[in-house]
Amino acid sequence: MQIFEFPNFMSKEDCKLITDWFKSQKKTDVNSEALFNNRTIPYNLIDSEEIKRKVNLFRFNATFQAISTFKQPLYPDYTDLVYWPIGKSMEVHADAKYLDGSDGKFPWRKISGVLYLNDDYEGGETYFPEQKLKYTPEAGHLIMFPSDLTHPHGVTEVTKGDRYTLPIWFTDDETKLEI
Repeated sequence: MQIFEFPNFMSKEDCKLITDWFKSQKKTDVNSEALFNNRTIPYNLIDSEEIKRKVNLFRFNATFQAISTFKQPLYPDYTDLVYWPIGKSMEVHADAKYLDGSDGKFPWRKISGVLYLNDDYEGGETYFPEQKLKYTPEAGHLIMFPSDLTHPHGVTEVTKGDRYTLPIWFTDDETKLEI
């Protein structure tokens, strides 16, 4: 399987609308990963009807895109907004497995996606060392890839400005459907 890119998946205007709202909100510490504490707002905690509608439309379109691309039934498992300030990065990892091959915290995840909400910063590239690929973020650009060990990935350090993303994960287990 490979990494799929979808340029202009969301309009730059909608990306800016979501980012501007996100900047004004208190971030949560409910994420299961300490790295993301006070830097996220999960989909289910979005309290603006307009923003929730935009993010839900993204979830709907991204789910359809994932089903079409990966040719299997898929359901959104988790979606959130993530803030990446200067100095933040993420080590190489897989989203469903640990690098030693054992099940990770979310073994039901099949497909991962990242929508870049802005591109007015430096660093913060998503990289795939095994494929020797690095994606320079562009606002509105979506990438999707398998969540297993075939596509370990990381995020380079943000060196200037702030990075905002809208990640989404998909599962084939309907009991894990995000509501």
